[in-house]
Amino acid sequence: MKSLPIWDWLKVFAVLFVGSMSCISCAPQPEARHGMLDTPEHHIYSGFQLLKKGYLADAEREFDQALKLDGDDSHAYRGLALVCANRSEFDAAQSYLEKAARGAENDEERALVQVDFMRVYTMRKGPDWLNHVQE
Repeated sequence: MKSLPIWDWLKVFAVLFVGSMSCISCAPQPEARHGMLDTPEHHIYSGFQLLKKGYLADAEREFDQALKLDGDDSHAYRGLALVCANRSEFDAAQSYLEKAARGAENDEERALVQVDFMRVYTMRKGPDWLNHVQE
């Protein structure tokens, strides 16, 4: 029996290598990991940055995404309240702030909720708004 020359073995190896690589590349890929950017904290930070720039719909989307990841986050409710207040939807803003107050876990969060209550009352300028702010 005659053995194959080395060049023929290299051709066989190259064909097998290319064939196996094409099969591997066609295999289903695992779902992309969301990583550090898909956290409630990141969505809330982005939401407040967008809110400062006046992009209300984009800010609302970020706060909603934060609530999908953590349904009790007071910061996300605060953000939604400020979005509503900027749209002059003061009843909805009040409702979101009440949810934020219930979800506040520490003194700092409770203080931020109170500050946002004052902001909403100031933006509303309803009857006795100054008394509400002072309270």
